[in-house]
Amino acid sequence: MYDVDPCTELANAVREIFREGIELSRDVVEFIDSTYASPTTQDLRSILNAESDTDRDTLLELIFAPDEPFQERLEPILTRHRFSTEDEAKIFEMLCDPIPEATIIFPDFRRRLFVTPPQWVIDSLLSKLHITKQLPTLVADTVAHSVTKARQNQVRVRLRNMLGDLTEPQIDCLCQYLRTADATQAAFLTCLDFILPFLLGMGDTRDIYQSLMEHKLACRVQLERAMKQEKALAENNVETLLLGGERILHFDKNDLMRTIAAIDEIAMTVFGKTETMLHPESTTDLGDHIGRKDLERLIAFLSQS
Repeated sequence: MYDVDPCTELANAVREIFREGIELSRDVVEFIDSTYASPTTQDLRSILNAESDTDRDTLLELIFAPDEPFQERLEPILTRHRFSTEDEAKIFEMLCDPIPEATIIFPDFRRRLFVTPPQWVIDSLLSKLHITKQLPTLVADTVAHSVTKARQNQVRVRLRNMLGDLTEPQIDCLCQYLRTADATQAAFLTCLDFILPFLLGMGDTRDIYQSLMEHKLACRVQLERAMKQEKALAENNVETLLLGGERILHFDKNDLMRTIAAIDEIAMTVFGKTETMLHPESTTDLGDHIGRKDLERLIAFLSQS
């Protein structure tokens, strides 16, 4: 039993995170330094307290966009309670009376900065927490009973941030993956980050395995082209290739390899099989990636990403 009103509990949790500190990611720090020429904390305090402008508002949104650790702190509360749009409005009012001062933590010599954000930032932050979203019952039960406790909040946050609804076959596929995959492996979250948007992008297509294999084939074709281009660039300069009519492709070879490895791991976990599916005209040996021993190598590769 919880004596504290759920809205008050969630508002207090946000205030506590603000008090303890919001750690800036490297991407946010790079944006700050490139936009404002590596400002000091005093410079930033002046920037953030200045009149609204596009760069300043973008900076505030980046600083106060809730990242995964922020959301994971709140997820136990969101799991225990159901919040409505009326509750969200109530929590907004609580957080604006008064707006809490936030400790901003830099990963470098600038260390800490104290900022009181404007009301619109609080509104934006709450909207990005998706507190009114409820997971499908089967998915929520599968996470609770099949995913190791150390991973549950990470999984729930990813599901809460998922924009869109899954069809029944897609929910079955997702739950089969959650039940069967080894959640202690680093590759588990990598595969989950792939399968969620992939399932959403399928629409009403029911043959999930075939869709996975088609996507894998497309990635392998792109990977082969990337490897051929890499070989050509090692033997010729860019100007020579362009004069010869070659188009310079911009495929990320490592990203394509990670996607192929994720598809193989998901297919083996959910369907118990996968396929090589090389392009008919392929002359490049990319490996078969079939069988559990090969999959262990792929899981190791995914775990390094």
